[in-house]
Amino acid sequence: MLTNYQNQDIGQQLLTACQGFFEENKATLEGVATYPNSPKHIMLYQKFGYRPKGLVVVAGKPLDRREIVQATRPPKPGLAVRRYSSLEEAKKKAVMQRVRRITNGIWRGMDLSKEVEIVDGLALGDTLLLEKGRDVIGFAVVHMPGVSEAPHGSAYVKFLAVDSGQRKTEHLHALLAAVEDMAHAAQLQRVVVPIYTYYWTAYQTLLERGYHPDFTMVRMKRGKQDDHEHPDDLVLDDWR
Repeated sequence: MLTNYQNQDIGQQLLTACQGFFEENKATLEGVATYPNSPKHIMLYQKFGYRPKGLVVVAGKPLDRREIVQATRPPKPGLAVRRYSSLEEAKKKAVMQRVRRITNGIWRGMDLSKEVEIVDGLALGDTLLLEKGRDVIGFAVVHMPGVSEAPHGSAYVKFLAVDSGQRKTEHLHALLAAVEDMAHAAQLQRVVVPIYTYYWTAYQTLLERGYHPDFTMVRMKRGKQDDHEHPDDLVLDDWR
């Protein structure tokens, strides 16, 4: 919100409208990310029933020469990465069904298909597909600078997930390497990713790979409070 319009209850009106939309669509869980060092923001969301649940770290990695070498290493035998934009239209539908199965296995009802289609249709970036044999076992929705959410000079991972039945850090490494390679090919300087620290294995993998925290957010939830996340889930997601 523009600073000259703050403190006029506009935020509360927007939240009320959003919650009406969520209730109309029978959402069982609602979430936001806000600033952990701002009591004002946290209290605003708490008024509407949101509870602080955990820390989100937005981390970045510069692509210097040493890291470029690491980024362009091929995936392990049996793994391959393709771009969603390179698929024939007839194959995109089948891939989207697999993407839905992956996200539904993490959070029941989660569907990223519109996000993938928008990024593809508006050329905001691309979605990288991690394949094992003929099966898609992971994907990463990547924004590139310009009209997307990516910062200037950086590729931005809006969402990444590895199938919950394929929780191996080598699969996360393969996807991140492909993102870094994509950024390098576009002559970008950095890759930026979000990580909910409850996903501890993914967080540790990022640190090992050379990512460093840029800033933090706090994730807040409203509605069904059963946590379906698993600490070993290989997920990078941004609720902003």
